[in-house]
Amino acid sequence: MTNTVRSKQDWQVSKTNIKDRFKELLLLSQWTDCTFSVGDENIEIITCHKLVLAVSSPVFEALFYGGLCNKDEVISVPDIQPYIFKQFLMYIYSDSLDLKTVEDAGGLLYVAKKYLMPQLARICIDYLLESTGIKTMWDILLIAEALNEEELLSICLKVMASYPYEVWSSENEHMSRNTLSKLLDQKIMNMREIELWKLVLDWCQKECQLSGIKSSPDNMRSVLDSMDVLKKIRFLALPLKEFVKVRESGILKRDECDLLESLIMKKVGLIEDFPMHLNPEYLPRTEVKPLIWRCNRELVKGDRSLICSGPMKTKLKSQSKVLVTGFEVVTRSSTISYSCGLYRERIVAVVEDDKGNMLTEVEHDGNAEFNSFQTVYLKQPIWFEANTVYNVRCIFSTGVYPLCCFSSIIRSKGTTFEFDDKTEAGNFVTKGSFITSILYSI
Repeated sequence: MTNTVRSKQDWQVSKTNIKDRFKELLLLSQWTDCTFSVGDENIEIITCHKLVLAVSSPVFEALFYGGLCNKDEVISVPDIQPYIFKQFLMYIYSDSLDLKTVEDAGGLLYVAKKYLMPQLARICIDYLLESTGIKTMWDILLIAEALNEEELLSICLKVMASYPYEVWSSENEHMSRNTLSKLLDQKIMNMREIELWKLVLDWCQKECQLSGIKSSPDNMRSVLDSMDVLKKIRFLALPLKEFVKVRESGILKRDECDLLESLIMKKVGLIEDFPMHLNPEYLPRTEVKPLIWRCNRELVKGDRSLICSGPMKTKLKSQSKVLVTGFEVVTRSSTISYSCGLYRERIVAVVEDDKGNMLTEVEHDGNAEFNSFQTVYLKQPIWFEANTVYNVRCIFSTGVYPLCCFSSIIRSKGTTFEFDDKTEAGNFVTKGSFITSILYSI
């Protein structure tokens, strides 16, 4: 490879295996016999060894030793970024690969498919599958659609189906017709039918814009009819008050709305001449439990405080963007009168940004066990932006609650959380925390 200054003196004697020798051979660019011009704008000239490439890929075999052979030609590779091509070569020469980003894995997957290297493709696909979450879904969906990778498309559909539309929707992204059709075919999902209808309308408006046509109800209806979308929406599973929004969209014709509305009100069997282009299903889709990770904090040595009921506030942040769904907090300490058993807990939990603006509030009401922990689920999940401080405030009812010292920096799935182990309790600040875990998705 070019632009590498390394010692060429007796380098072979220091290498203990063939992988290290071939890796050094690549880095030294010694005894090369083929040249690549890689990239479109920022072009790099990279030299390699025909034999090494040919034993790794049938495409290179045909290029160097088959009917496509041209000994003197510089091989142009405008469709691959130079840094991706270098990672590709490193895999060929050393049989090692250190993927760090979704973008790199997608680029290498393209290269692996181009040069018919299924083992490399498998490594890239496995990395992308492991990396798929709410925040990466659109990037991986783009790769899946571009490279026609059904396995990646399936896991992206699973992410979409596992969360409400507002959690993963993006004004800057647009799925293909094929992806939308497959999403609407899902029988198990956590989106209500009215959310799916909003998704369809948002998608159709953007599809019209990208096609250069006005997003009028008539044009949108034409697009949806061309894909048989109306047959995939379970209009009859909608409550009447939500079906009003469907009528107001102007996509369905008046007689279609009247028919569906009458059937929703009656909740009876279908008529014999029910339109073939509409969905006759009355039952809603089956809900699926989304994948939630729990970041648990370990108890460490330190003072333990007892705080009487009232407001408590602490701060935390995440190194990566995560979707927070709830918190685990302490329960009351037992007293002589109540040494064991359950008690009625009432907590008001508030999440604020670093300026004190409220993002969400939830009232938790239920039975809790003394000297234990309890989970408070947010009504709506909240996105925690990377490296941004958030306040969590809990207003406890009557009783005495412990504040303990927990680990303040915790590496968890997909991120690292940092907790401020100081709690504002009323008008004073004390050491310790009431948050023992955080529940989130990635």
